[in-house]
Amino acid sequence: IPGEIDITIDGADEIDPALDLIKGGGGALLREKIVAQASRRLVIVAEDSKLSPRLGTHWRLPVEVLEFGWRSQARFLESLGAFTTPREGDGGLY
Repeated sequence: IPGEIDITIDGADEIDPALDLIKGGGGALLREKIVAQASRRLVIVAEDSKLSPRLGTHWRLPVEVLEFGWRSQARFLESLGAFTTPREGDGGLY
């Protein structure tokens, strides 16, 4: 299929005992998801330092939204009981 990627190899930021994982700590979560979805196979690699007893031990759960929607998404997540912190870098929201 034209435009299809055979395999994507990417790293995890944190992995729990059930092999659930957190990705996106580096800030490219949306782009990583688009590439993964366009791939026939996705392989996640990680070293033992990424293992944790429970997700959220080493990394906060990243939720990437477009700039125009971040305030409404923050309010929604907070209504579910989450604590949100916009990530900043390079002189503005990241």
